[in-house]
Amino acid sequence: MTLWIGKRTPIILKRRGGHSQRSIGIGTAGGVSAVLGAAGLAWSYAISTQLFALVCLFVVLHVVYNIFLKHVAILDVFAIAFSFIIRLLAAHR
Repeated sequence: MTLWIGKRTPIILKRRGGHSQRSIGIGTAGGVSAVLGAAGLAWSYAISTQLFALVCLFVVLHVVYNIFLKHVAILDVFAIAFSFIIRLLAAHR
């Protein structure tokens, strides 16, 4: 479906996106993400305990960010910057 703003600017609306089709169930998506998350944690532990600690810190930071920090302006900026620092440290390991 296409809507028009003025005579030359179209807005294309997607009627069937990936999630809206419900090609997989919410339970299946949650299960797959839990398995992949656990595999990622196990792999980071197998590489190094320092990397495992950084990955755990990264996950905790993003959970806290999604629940609380994104609603507070300055903490939002600090959390995003800190996540880049964690990535930098993990790449250095």
